[in-house]
Amino acid sequence: MARGIHPDEFPDLVLKILQEQGFDTRYITVKRIWCIYENLVRKGVIHDTLRVVTW
Repeated sequence: MARGIHPDEFPDLVLKILQEQGFDTRYITVKRIWCIYENLVRKGVIHDTLRVVTW
């Protein structure tokens, strides 16, 4: 799924998916989305398919 996504589009996609699932996204910022993404990549929970995290 993420192979066709550009990093600039990623936060909008995350917000869209959360809204479709009924979550309140008023307080979710782009910075917070990237922070969560980076933490999950560094912990090894997900792979950096967007290739934006540097070590």
